Amino acid sequence: LFAKYGYINGDGSSPTEISLAVFHRMIGDVGLGRQFSQLPFDMWYQKEHNDRSHGEIDVAKKALEVQAKELLRYLLFDDGYKDCIDVTLNTSSADEELKLLKLRHLIRIANYREAWVVRIPPKSPDASPLQSMGSTRQKTEQEEGPVGVNANRIVSICRLLSLQVDDIRGEAINYLREGLASAESLESPGKTLFLVEKYEDELEYRAMMCVVRLCNVALGRYSRFDQTEPEIVGSIEWNAWYIVKGEVRALGIIQQTAASEANKVKHNQMISATNAAMTVREEGACPLNYSLPLLSRL
Repeated sequence: LFAKYGYINGDGSSPTEISLAVFHRMIGDVGLGRQFSQLPFDMWYQKEHNDRSHGEIDVAKKALEVQAKELLRYLLFDDGYKDCIDVTLNTSSADEELKLLKLRHLIRIANYREAWVVRIPPKSPDASPLQSMGSTRQKTEQEEGPVGVNANRIVSICRLLSLQVDDIRGEAINYLREGLASAESLESPGKTLFLVEKYEDELEYRAMMCVVRLCNVALGRYSRFDQTEPEIVGSIEWNAWYIVKGEVRALGIIQQTAASEANKVKHNQMISATNAAMTVREEGACPLNYSLPLLSRL
């Protein structure tokens, strides 16, 4: 509410949106539709118009080129592989082709915010309005039960990031190639989101651990967050505290849910921990220079 309309309910009766676009900045759809975009709308919708100056289009294209390099950061973990994929070797391997297809998919959805945003239901949907600004309120402790979260789109993105060539019964490359061709035939950004469905348990495990990783990166940005509630309800400080608290809560819910699902897949299916397909790089990413040549192949 605050980002779009400049106010918050402050009583827990509104849902919370959290973005997991942690490695790139969206420069197209920021949630305000045609009210505002950092890109010309004709580029956002990928249509050709002749009323744009060459200078404006060139600046926008350069911004997208910079963004493509940012998107590489999502592909640096090479989950599912024991060794990092070094594209600088130029072996024209299937692994390199799959990684290039992943990058092309990411570029298409980089500025489609619905792909990266998860909405958490209201904490207190039946709450009464708060008092007017300048008043204080009595603090009450509430027990929070299970929360229903629809994170299908971000999980799909993590499945995309976690794919390896042997997934989808060995058809991962064809699967992405066909999905990309289908997405490119559509003009509306809302229709270009290609969803990677659930397949092997190993892929699902890596995808859930990918969601946990994105949440951890996002939560790291709140390390200095002061959880002490300001006394004056409706003040600038209180609004800021309320918004940040909601975002931290949302990230915690998504992180815990994904971690729980990953553990469930790992233990229920009795997947061997020595299986290379279970590799998840939790300690750090592969070198960026290993993937930089992909940009010249777009």
